[in-house]
Amino acid sequence: MKFILKGITNSNSILATDSIGMSQYTFDLRPKSFNFVQSRKIVEMISGDTKSRVYSLLFENEKDFVIKQLLTQINPSIGEEQNLFLEFAGITPLVECEKYEHDYIWHYHDGEKIKNITDTKYLKRIVFRHSDLEYLSSNGELHGFFNLFSEYFDRIFIEVQLNWDSPIMFSIFEFFKIPLLSFEITDQVEIGYQNPDHDLIISHITNVKNMFDEQKENI
Repeated sequence: MKFILKGITNSNSILATDSIGMSQYTFDLRPKSFNFVQSRKIVEMISGDTKSRVYSLLFENEKDFVIKQLLTQINPSIGEEQNLFLEFAGITPLVECEKYEHDYIWHYHDGEKIKNITDTKYLKRIVFRHSDLEYLSSNGELHGFFNLFSEYFDRIFIEVQLNWDSPIMFSIFEFFKIPLLSFEITDQVEIGYQNPDHDLIISHITNVKNMFDEQKENI
């Protein structure tokens, strides 16, 4: 199981959590988000990275020209060994995401027909909220729901985004290949505005890792 931390606003968060082997860091470019970070700061953080980490740029219903402009600004800062994904929350259609001809992560929403995934080339990952999967499971619909995606699992990874205070439904992970878990920095793990409590974040993610390791041993 690999872990992702979303809502990075300064390099201290990257350096502090490096010891627990984060798989990816996400910069939030949604203007109304409390984790919004300016493109110049993203360039500073990425250009100063000597470890070739994986990053993503999170947008929500953003205008086409804004995304293209940001890519033009940020792409030159990416080293040859680094990876940069676009990440789309909101209701941006898959066909629009494909226009950038850039690898991307898509947050599932029911306004998009699942069959449209067939026509994608650059889609690399689908994000599901743990709370949504938990709801489907409680109604006996989870297996049927995931079966709708089964033909794409050979080329598209699944990511589940959890809340800091939500109990994990381990049965979801016992039956489906889900290699990625993510957490978004919120006031639940902050000392103040855009000032994360790194010790708390590290402690929580380490505990979740240990729980998954224990689950594997018991299977």
